[in-house]
Amino acid sequence: RASDRIGYKDMDGICYDVVYGYRTAFAYLNEAAKKNLRNPKEALKRALTMRVSCGQFSYSNIKPACILGVSGTVEALGEEEWRVMNLYGIQHWTQMPSVYGTSNFKFLDQEDSIIVANTPAEHLLAITNQVRDHTKKG
Repeated sequence: RASDRIGYKDMDGICYDVVYGYRTAFAYLNEAAKKNLRNPKEALKRALTMRVSCGQFSYSNIKPACILGVSGTVEALGEEEWRVMNLYGIQHWTQMPSVYGTSNFKFLDQEDSIIVANTPAEHLLAITNQVRDHTKKG
């Protein structure tokens, strides 16, 4: 409610970037009619746009000339990395979410390593896993 956005359940969290076509549009209209939006004019302006699908394809069906990174490396590039990519003529790219979920990487394979949780759901999952693991040990 605070952000005037409709979210959908995504694993253990809520995703506000998912749109289910007219279903989402009518959900916004319904919330506006019930006066559940703080700024209905802006929320509806943002939500009731014409969404044009530019295509869908399976990455397994294409043979890219080059794979530059995996697991979020492209979206984490800084200004210098983008400058170097542009020097090589790379101006178009695609990104897709991981089908494997978030990384379970542990720094230096330490048992009690530092755990970085990117969302509240991941934070609670990390706590649950720690409790479960310590309970098993006794």
